[in-house]
Amino acid sequence: MNSKTYSTVVIRDILERESRRGQKRITDPILLRKIILFLADNIGSSVSVSSIGNILVNEGLLEDGKRRGIPSTHTVQTYVNALLESYFL
Repeated sequence: MNSKTYSTVVIRDILERESRRGQKRITDPILLRKIILFLADNIGSSVSVSSIGNILVNEGLLEDGKRRGIPSTHTVQTYVNALLESYFL
């Protein structure tokens, strides 16, 4: 399975889990995918939740999402927590 298919399955799983729980914490599938790819590319490197959003914006990785500004630390932490709950990380 290629990485795009894998990340799509993971994203769908996380979004569906959120929906079943009646939670709307994960609302931006593009941001979720970018965080997944960023973390996968930086395995073994020290990164902080507060720096992930800054790095994604500074490297132009969120441009296709038409996002305005840097995602908040709280938002990034929520997305990372969802990845942890899904046993992806």
